[in-house]
Amino acid sequence: MNNTRQSGGKTYLFSIIFNIAVQICFTFVVLAVMASCGYESTDSIPGYSTWNLVAMFLLQVAFVAAVVYTRPALSPVPKIEAGEWAKQILFAVLSAAVCLCCFSWLGEWFAVFLDYIGYRLSDITMNGAADIILAVIVTVIIAPMAEETVFRNALIGDIKKRHGFAGTVALSGLCFALMHMNPQQTVYQFFLGCTCAYAFIKTGNIVCPVVIHALNNGCAIALSFAEIPLITPPEGQISVLTGNAALSVPVTLLLAAAGMCIIYYAGKKLFKKTDGGYFLGTEKSGGKAPCAVAMSVCAFMWICNFIGSMG
Repeated sequence: MNNTRQSGGKTYLFSIIFNIAVQICFTFVVLAVMASCGYESTDSIPGYSTWNLVAMFLLQVAFVAAVVYTRPALSPVPKIEAGEWAKQILFAVLSAAVCLCCFSWLGEWFAVFLDYIGYRLSDITMNGAADIILAVIVTVIIAPMAEETVFRNALIGDIKKRHGFAGTVALSGLCFALMHMNPQQTVYQFFLGCTCAYAFIKTGNIVCPVVIHALNNGCAIALSFAEIPLITPPEGQISVLTGNAALSVPVTLLLAAAGMCIIYYAGKKLFKKTDGGYFLGTEKSGGKAPCAVAMSVCAFMWICNFIGSMG
């Protein structure tokens, strides 16, 4: 355990700095390859989908590097009995399922709005078994552990002293959503981040949000290959929701409200304590300014990506 108990806000800030540094380096490499080989776009670069996944792996390395560099106070995995483990894993599975079933349509409606105003939507492409295996390793195994360490274990202990329970959940979700710097993912990532934050606060166990995050990403990969009529839009449409907006809009709102209630009351029923002394950190963490700077940087990059994808 880290005896110096550094600020989780500093970890957040350096994770963003290292993350952007990786993105800049990768962009320069891609531009150099395009210029030297005469490729007109990234789509024409052989194996670009694989290299894009490698870049995603390096982004996770950046998060790990930030944790190692700043040495934040991290809450250890608590010593609990098998029954408590089963209860926490059950809650994690339930929460992941609720996120996918109840919050996905909110994110999809936001994507519909972005498409309507001229934003170019994009998806991660995977070509072949090697890409799929790499995507699973990066997004289902590495990313949940790296990102949850930063945005839940390091950061929540810092911001909970200043913002209380609800504020901490919302702020953690916002930091998590902005970190991706991808307007298309913002709404769903916010709700996923809030769910993971709530799970960590209620259980005091970082394993719980890691499982939620991993199951969410794994299901997203699986659903990207599934041809399910309920979620597969007709040809010429980007979403099944637009076919009958009069029905899908209220259903979307009802699902979102139901999802929040299910997760909240399940956590309240299963876990009596809200922190149980799990969260480490100093009384004066000094993390407020680094958090504000990191959020501002992420917001700026979000805006730049939004403008860059318009038209």
